[in-house]
Amino acid sequence: MILRTLLTIFLCTLPTWSRLPEELREVREDDSRCYQQCFYQPEDSCPSPDDPCRCRQLSTCKKAVICCDVNDETLKDQLRCRNLVPNEIEALHIRNATLEVLNLTLAEWKHLRSMAITDGKIKTVSGAFSKMTAVSCLNLSSNGITEFQKRSLCNLFSLSFLDLSHNNLTEIPNFKLEGHITLDIVGNPMILCQSVKDTFKRANISFNNENNTYCASQTNYDWFTSKYNVLVSELRRIYELEDNCVPNCTCNIQSLNFGEGMPRVFTVDVNCSEMNLLTLPKRLPPYTVKLDVSNNNITSLKELSDSSYNFLKEFNADNNQIESLKLLEATGFRYTLEVLSLRNNKIKYIDPYLVEVYCRTSKYMRQFNLGLNKLSCDCATITDFKMWLETKISLIVDYKEIKCEDTDISIIDLDPSKYCHSSEDWTIYIYWIIAVEVFLLISLVAKVTYDYWVFKTAGYLPWPASKMPKLPCDWLCE
Repeated sequence: MILRTLLTIFLCTLPTWSRLPEELREVREDDSRCYQQCFYQPEDSCPSPDDPCRCRQLSTCKKAVICCDVNDETLKDQLRCRNLVPNEIEALHIRNATLEVLNLTLAEWKHLRSMAITDGKIKTVSGAFSKMTAVSCLNLSSNGITEFQKRSLCNLFSLSFLDLSHNNLTEIPNFKLEGHITLDIVGNPMILCQSVKDTFKRANISFNNENNTYCASQTNYDWFTSKYNVLVSELRRIYELEDNCVPNCTCNIQSLNFGEGMPRVFTVDVNCSEMNLLTLPKRLPPYTVKLDVSNNNITSLKELSDSSYNFLKEFNADNNQIESLKLLEATGFRYTLEVLSLRNNKIKYIDPYLVEVYCRTSKYMRQFNLGLNKLSCDCATITDFKMWLETKISLIVDYKEIKCEDTDISIIDLDPSKYCHSSEDWTIYIYWIIAVEVFLLISLVAKVTYDYWVFKTAGYLPWPASKMPKLPCDWLCE
């Protein structure tokens, strides 16, 4: 009987969830939702203007507090108004605060899980949250904040959402490096793109309203509507292209806009100049239109056959060790090429037909640089190449610097007679030889005829014929 009575008393006093009143169970459910998401209250949730306490506890969220119209002097006192205990507050929203400096070292913030200070006037944010601060959602939007101290947010190891929208920031403050964070910086017209790009280096970062968020570019991205504003979504694409650049080279991103409503196509200029390269890059970033590999030790153009080179418009390989242009025949960019520069290499032979192919297949070809190459010259080079070169002076602008390896005179200024003997000179010599042979033949026939006449009339042979030895065939003439 005693045991049964004690069991009944225990069950009656046990505060289990199943025995809670329905209204109290709902409050706890609402209370839990208050801290599982970013806590935010509309302006009509503020205490009435006549209420001296500018902070009040929500009836549905027992550990959530809304404060309005506080300043540097009243902030701490208002958080304790009506017996509020700051250490028990887990969700706080302060609206219309006027603070010269928001001090993050205050002990009142340490136990918060959601902290929002919005729609106020705050110049700077100083100090840093203490270690082990539990804030996972921090909303400091619409305050006109211009600056954060360097490590203000670095101790927020639970941070998952950071709203800094509609302020006057120039840089994104540093925050934890681990875990995924959602960031909102829309409405900060002066925030620098370089600061945003530094944030991209974090693998687990995402932006709210990325397609409507702009940053201020110190580089002239003149393809955008505003000269100094760059969409964060497009800046991310630029960063990804630069991050996938050819190793040890630099990539400069350009943009093509094919019309309103059409997605932008980003093109890439790759600079690998003076990198001691022995070969061309195996592959280029997508849509590479300009490649500079000048001042290296490249000997071959075989990599040009790769499809990643097909979009090239400008190719500069000056001051290398390239020996032949033959591999240019296999390239896919001959239809789009505008500028090809191969100055000061070791090219010994230039095939006019190959250059002509580029000139005819590319509608945009405007410059072909081949100067300071010492060609191996012969009669054909001097005659055919010189004749062709004279017709391409407007295309090959450095034609005066194309020379033979055995002279410092430009090929276009060379006298062909130094390398060629004209066909007219040889013909004259041949004519003289033929004339002499005909004369000797006629003389021989005349002499034989005269000797025969003397022999028939006088009965003896003239002196030259009589001294000649008798031949086996002489009986034919007897």
